[in-house]
Amino acid sequence: MIDNILYTLLTFLLLLIVVSFYFLLKIKFKNKIIEPPLDLPPLPIETETNDEILNEPISTKTFCINHHDVEYESTCQVCYAHLCHQCIHPVGSIHFCSTHLNLFRQEKWDLFLVLKTSPNNPELGVIAFDLKKSLWENQQIPIYIETGYEINVDQDRVDTILKFHTLENHLEYIKNVFREKDFVPTP
Repeated sequence: MIDNILYTLLTFLLLLIVVSFYFLLKIKFKNKIIEPPLDLPPLPIETETNDEILNEPISTKTFCINHHDVEYESTCQVCYAHLCHQCIHPVGSIHFCSTHLNLFRQEKWDLFLVLKTSPNNPELGVIAFDLKKSLWENQQIPIYIETGYEINVDQDRVDTILKFHTLENHLEYIKNVFREKDFVPTP
């Protein structure tokens, strides 16, 4: 009997504490309305569990432009197309796609710039390369770069020699473009 009374009293006390806590929170947040922002995107529909998403390997492979199931090995020196072993057309150390190999063989190309860069000063080569890439992407002007190396024993370093070539009919225009960027084209 005493156990039942004690149990009832404890239950009543617990209920009183919960109700009191509820009213205290209600009074404290009475004037504060919390609304979610209106510009939230809708929640995505889950089709996979998080574990499935986390366990999927991330692919970093790049594939040949002509063979979409074969990884690329090199890029065309003119258009940057990703090429597999079957699609690479090397001329010495320079790689071309089939279109630009034909252009290379059929047209006259002229050397217009020689740059010497070192591990201490690679910036010029990067700037010239970016300009070459921009000319291709924006105006479809073909340029290729021959890369060579020179061992500098006195300064204990290897310098990179970059030789830029373009089609004869673009030569003067390209020289002017590079001159505007403070490069000194070859005479």
